Formats: sequence, structure tokens, C-alpha cells
Amino acid sequence: MSDIQPKEGESATKKSLILYAFQGAVIITTEKLNGKNYLNWYSAVEIWFLGQRISEHLTKKASKIDAKLKDDWEVADYQLLSLLWNSIEPKLMAHFRLYRTCYEIWHKDKNLYANDIQRLHESFLSLATLQMTDNDLSEY
Repeated sequence: MSDIQPKEGESATKKSLILYAFQGAVIITTEKLNGKNYLNWYSAVEIWFLGQRISEHLTKKASKIDAKLKDDWEVADYQLLSLLWNSIEPKLMAHFRLYRTCYEIWHKDKNLYANDIQRLHESFLSLATLQMTDNDLSEY
């Protein structure tokens, strides 16, 4: 994993938006969201964003950003969105490609997976396809 550093001429202690120049391959988490590991993925992504001091990209809508910072904010958010997409399994990307901000992805994931609908669906599917073999009920 490579470091993320502020662009030349920008102070690391600057209070306003900091644009990052990504050097090498940046990976948010090695455990990609697959629909069954939401809590692990959520924690890893949240910690990464907090560690970079950019968690507001997950918690603020772009419409709430100050007009002076909006252009830079959007550029940074698109870069982060690309990283966020890379932390999701390709088979799930059909659900997330429509969203254009980190905030939208973050809240879509939460709505889909935090309430355990996926587990409920899997349990229902298991029950619907439950078959007994040549055993009687007590052995089964």
C-alpha cells in the first residue's frame, strides 16, 4: 500500500479541503464487500477514511459543501469514489455504479446490508430449497 500525500504547495495542517496525489496502488481494504461481510468491510473502510482525515466524504452530501471548496471537493470525491468502488466485489458493482459520490455509496451499502436483508434472503432461500434425503425426519 502506498502513502497518500498532499499535493505540492499544500500544507498537511491546512484546515480546508486537501487534494491528494495517490502514489502507487492505494487499497482501502483487502476484504472486498461481497454481500456477506458488510460489518467487516464497513469497519475497514470507515477506519481508512478516518485515518486519512477525510471521513466527511462518507458523511456529507456534496450539496452541503461550501461553494468555494465545491470544485476541489468533487475532484477529491471522484478519486475516493474510484477507491471505494475497488473495495466492492465486481458482481455487486451493478448496484453501485449509478452512484457518483462516496456519500451515496456509503448510504446505499448501509441500506442494503446493515439491516440483514441479505441474511434473511439467504435463510428464506435455504428453507425454500430444503430437501430431505433418504433419512427419516428424526435422523435428518
